[in-house]
Amino acid sequence: MKKTVPYVYEFFVVLLGVYLAFVLTNWHEQQKINKEIKQIYDEINEEIFNNYQEVYSLNRKTRNSFAKFLKYENKETRREMKNLFNIVGEEGGIDFVQFRFFAFEKLNKMNISNQIPRDYIFKLKKFYAAIKNIDEVQKQINSLIFSPMCVDNKQIDVAFAYLMAILWQQQSWCFSLEEIFNSFPKEYPDIYLEKIQRDSIINKHYRNLKEKYNNNFNAYRRNNIISSLHL
Repeated sequence: MKKTVPYVYEFFVVLLGVYLAFVLTNWHEQQKINKEIKQIYDEINEEIFNNYQEVYSLNRKTRNSFAKFLKYENKETRREMKNLFNIVGEEGGIDFVQFRFFAFEKLNKMNISNQIPRDYIFKLKKFYAAIKNIDEVQKQINSLIFSPMCVDNKQIDVAFAYLMAILWQQQSWCFSLEEIFNSFPKEYPDIYLEKIQRDSIINKHYRNLKEKYNNNFNAYRRNNIISSLHL
């Protein structure tokens, strides 16, 4: 019996060593995953804000295009324009913005999506799906801008109407993207408010949108209270 005690002791020491090595390996692996998650978080948060800056830029430029369109809203004045390229008035067509997808695509390739909150992943997918739609629309606009339709007097009315419709769609997506983006600083203020504040133009725009939303909400609430009093 006494002879077996050292062997039992040695067995438990080895078992404990294996267990501790296993725990340590798992700990190192989890630390590595946590580091990857933090890195991708930082990258994707920065990318989302950069993309929103592009959305804001696109929104302004499409509004400028609409202002130019108003000068040619009837067919008589439309005959005076040389081509649709002159309306958008920027070299390279209306492909004004350059969206980034690298961080989002990197996240999709990494096996850590189950480590990230589902609501955050849902917002990301919604945001990037809308951006990709706009990206495709920009290609259509440029294709149209440089097509023979834009300089052919017989087809320019059709091209004009088509471009106007596409720009309306683009503008609508910009508004939708602003709504989606505004949910990020609302739910993750520590991350996004700092990014917004470092850009004076975006900061002013965001504050104006927030104030407008609050005013609309307060007016809606007052109307509901008044309506309920009349019942």
